[in-house]
Amino acid sequence: MGQSKRSRTYRGIGVAPGVAVGKVKLVDVGNLPAQAPRYTIGEGDIEREVARLRDACGKAREDVTALADRVEERLGRREADLIRPQALMVEDPTFIARVEELMVEKRQNVEACVAEVMDGFEKLILATDDPYLRERSVDVRDAGRRILANLLHVDGEVAVDLREPSVVVSTHLVPSLTVRLDRSMLLALATEHGGYTSHAAILARAMGIPAVTSLTGIADEVVDGETVIVNGSAGTVTVHPTRKRLQTCSHLAHDLAVHRQEAAAACAEPAVTQDGCRISVQANVGRPEEVELAAKCGAEGIGLYRTEFEYLAESSVPSEDALYQSYARAAEAFGDAGVVVRVLDIGGDKFPSSVPLAHEENPFMGMRGLRLLLERAEELMLPQLRAILRASAHGRVSVLYPMVTSVEDLVASGRLFRRAAREVGVAESSVRQGLMVEVPSCVHMLDEMLSRAAFASVGTNDLVQYVLAADRNSERMADTYDAFHPAVIRILKAISATALAADRPVSVCGEVAGDPHFVPLLLGLGYRALSVNVGSIPLVKRVIRQLSLPDCEKLAGEVLKVPTCQRVRRAAERFLHSRGGELSAKA
Repeated sequence: MGQSKRSRTYRGIGVAPGVAVGKVKLVDVGNLPAQAPRYTIGEGDIEREVARLRDACGKAREDVTALADRVEERLGRREADLIRPQALMVEDPTFIARVEELMVEKRQNVEACVAEVMDGFEKLILATDDPYLRERSVDVRDAGRRILANLLHVDGEVAVDLREPSVVVSTHLVPSLTVRLDRSMLLALATEHGGYTSHAAILARAMGIPAVTSLTGIADEVVDGETVIVNGSAGTVTVHPTRKRLQTCSHLAHDLAVHRQEAAAACAEPAVTQDGCRISVQANVGRPEEVELAAKCGAEGIGLYRTEFEYLAESSVPSEDALYQSYARAAEAFGDAGVVVRVLDIGGDKFPSSVPLAHEENPFMGMRGLRLLLERAEELMLPQLRAILRASAHGRVSVLYPMVTSVEDLVASGRLFRRAAREVGVAESSVRQGLMVEVPSCVHMLDEMLSRAAFASVGTNDLVQYVLAADRNSERMADTYDAFHPAVIRILKAISATALAADRPVSVCGEVAGDPHFVPLLLGLGYRALSVNVGSIPLVKRVIRQLSLPDCEKLAGEVLKVPTCQRVRRAAERFLHSRGGELSAKA
C-alpha cells in the first residue's frame, strides 16, 4: 500500500474572507506569447501585417467592452470598471507604434512582434518598485493575449468549465477569467501571485468568494480533483489535509455560512450590545451605486465615502458638477444619518490616469493624500470642497482629510475650506471637518489637531503599515503586517483616550472594523462607531449584539498587557468563540 501524502499548509495573503473546502480545479491562463509563430516577412508584406494588427486590436476592444457590459449587469459598475481599461490598452498608440516599428526593424510577422512587445511591457512593469503597478502587469498580459488570440484565430477567452463545486488554483488570474467563472460552482480562489489590490482579489470580495494570493509554488503542488482547504481569513491553503482537519474545517465553513445568512436576515436591526450600548455601524463606499446597497445592508450612514474611484475610472478629472451630483445623491439617501466624504486620497498604491504623478522610489512615503491636494489645490482640492459644500443642502455631510501629518496641514485645509464656502455661498458650519488618523505624527499631535477638527476617523490600513514599517501590499511582508500587533492595540487605545478627553467623536474605518475577531477589541478600547465594507455590515452588527461592554473592556485590558501578536490574536479568537460569535476562521 502506498503512503498517504503529508499534509502541508501554504501561507499567503488572505484577500477575501471565509473558509471553503473543495476539490481543486487547476487553471492555466494560457501562454499565447509562447505559441506565437515567428517567421520572416518581406517589405511588401508589412502593410498587410499592419492591417491585421489593427483589425485584431479593434476586435479585442469589442470583446473587452462586451465582457465589461456583462460584468456590470451581473456584479455592478465598479467591478466592470476593473476590466474596461483593457479596452484602451488593446488600442494603445504606443503599443501599436512599437509593434509596427519592430516589424520594420526585424522583418518579422505581426504575431511575433506583438508577443515581444507585450513581454517587454510586462517586464518593465514588473521591474517597478510600485506594488500597485506590478499587479497591473496581469492586465497587460490579458490585453496582449486577446490581440494574439484574434491574430491566431483562436478563442480569446480562457474557458474553464466547472462541472462541480471547485477551488480554482492558478499561478495568477486575469480579470476576464475571474468574472466568467460560474459563481454557483466556485468555492474559492488560490493563486501564486497577486495582492489585496489585484483585480482578482477585488472581484473575489465582490462575489463573496474566499481567496488567498501570494502562495508560492501552490500550482505545482496540487492536482485536479484533490481536496484542499482555503482559509481567506487566515491567508492559508492546506493541501492533503488530515481527516480531522478536513472534518473541522468542513463544519467551520458550514457554520460561517449559517452565521452570515442569519446576520443578513437581521441587518436592519440596530447594533446594541447586551448591556444596552448602541454602536453606530456605518458603511465604506467607493461609488454612488454602492450607497443604495449600503442602505439595504443596514448601514446607519456612510462613514467613509472614498472619492478616488471616480478619478481612477476616468481618463480626465471629474468636473465639480459631476462630483456634486454624486455626493448629493448619497446625502439624499442617508439624510440626517450623514455621509462623510473623504477628499481625494491618491498616491501610494493608487495612480489615476486622470491625475499624472511623478515617479517616486517610495510612493507611500511620498506625495500622496493631503500633501498632494494642498500642492494642487486649485486643480483638485477646491473643486471637491465646493462640491461637498453644495451637497450639504441635501443631507448631513462632513468632509474628511486623509493622511494628516501636522497641525499645519489642518490649518492649510481649513483656509481652503473657508475659501470654498465663500465661493459657493454656503455657511462653513453646514459641513463638519474631520481628519484621518493614519500616521504616527498624527497620533502624537492628536490633542492639538482635535482642537481644530470636529471629529476623527482611524484609517487602520495605513496606520498599521506606518507603525510597523511593513508595506501592506507586499507579499513578503504578509506575516509582518499584522493589526493584532501589541503596538497597534496600544496606539488605538491612545487615540480613543485622546478623543474622549477632547470631547470629539472618533470612529474606525479600516479593515479591522469589519473583522469579527477585532470588533470586541475596538469596543473594549473605547470606540463606539465603526465604518466597514458594505458586505460586512450585517455580520458586524450581529457580533456586536452578542457582546457586552464590560466583557470587551476586560478583554482590552488584558490584551494591552500582552507582548506578542500571536497572543493578542489568540485571546481575541477565544473571546469571540466563547460568546457565541462567528466561529474562529483560523482552524
